[in-house]
Amino acid sequence: MADPQEAHFNSIPWCSKLVNDSNFIITGTRSRQPKSRTEDILIFKTLNSNETIKAFLSLYKRPPPGEFWIEEVRVLVTLGTEMNGGPYMLHGGIAATLMDEVLSILMTINNETHQAEEHPSSTSAVTARLDVRYFRPVSTPGTYLVVARCRERVGKKFILEVEIRDGDGAVLVKADSVWIRVPRIYGSKL
Repeated sequence: MADPQEAHFNSIPWCSKLVNDSNFIITGTRSRQPKSRTEDILIFKTLNSNETIKAFLSLYKRPPPGEFWIEEVRVLVTLGTEMNGGPYMLHGGIAATLMDEVLSILMTINNETHQAEEHPSSTSAVTARLDVRYFRPVSTPGTYLVVARCRERVGKKFILEVEIRDGDGAVLVKADSVWIRVPRIYGSKL
């Protein structure tokens, strides 16, 4: 049986090209899966409905042979109207949240890949800065591509960028971000 998220995006011609691009691998979106603790509840539950984020599909760019670091993640999203700030327009804070989430997917995929190799990035990483620039409204309802890339890795610091694009490839919102690697603390309440 076909994955409903994949089937949804395959039904949209411009998305289908991305879903079937052999340079990218479809991956599970961990933040859209249930967990025993409270992490990811915003993305998994609150923003997971036909009226909020109807569909969400993560893909990562296949690294070159011999490389393990994944430089780019693409996420297709179909948005409803219950996250609007203006008429038929996504709230700017939700746009920033969506971009931060896709950056998190990029970091999580790399963390999982490198854990197996006992790589130094096999710790958690958190957002230290997210500088957002809004160019055009993200109209709702609608389907969009969110692209996150790692520009540079320096010790515990990761310099990242992310964009929300429409089906024609126009950049609607863009952000530069810095993430910092931190030790994992499980089961603690902050």
